[in-house]
Amino acid sequence: MDNRNTKPASAVTETRGRKPSATADKAILDAARAVLQETGYPGFTMSAVVKRSGVSSATIYRRWRSSQELILDAFRSMTPILETPDSGCFDNDLSTFLDDFAAALSGVGSFVALDKMDSRIEPQLRREIAEIFTEPRKKILAAIFDRAVLSGALKKRPDIDDCWNFIAGPLHHRISIQQKKYTTTFAKQTKAFITAGLFALAKQ
Repeated sequence: MDNRNTKPASAVTETRGRKPSATADKAILDAARAVLQETGYPGFTMSAVVKRSGVSSATIYRRWRSSQELILDAFRSMTPILETPDSGCFDNDLSTFLDDFAAALSGVGSFVALDKMDSRIEPQLRREIAEIFTEPRKKILAAIFDRAVLSGALKKRPDIDDCWNFIAGPLHHRISIQQKKYTTTFAKQTKAFITAGLFALAKQ
């Protein structure tokens, strides 16, 4: 009897039990996010993702060569497509930007909280996370400022890195460090504080 075209029983079982590519990817990313939210970066392991996702380690490593690659893709999957607000009013655009930023932090706050990731996170991974989350938002902020200068709402564009620190600081502290909600009252107070500070910087 010719068995050349007959798969071993183990191979047949593996093929039947294998999740479709898109389904496997979703299961892996969902599991990676859950593990990160529970343990933070220091406690993240590929074995924990395997256990939670139900996907084999071989399948995971075919898609992601390292835990850092998987962490970055999990983070990307939590980051929404960004749009630059353009209402024609600097105050309104800045307000929308702050609300969007707060919403994003609320979604990933526990995921990137410094008390979980702490100093053990590799510098390269920290830089790549900043590239995913921070740099696109800095570009949006710069665009808002540039339009404000053109319209005369601001005399000049303040330094973006300085502005980012002033804007990100209070939001990050409340949402990621204190683990408190971005309430309407806090939003109103923070917007007034930040707007006044930005106008003061633009006059220097």
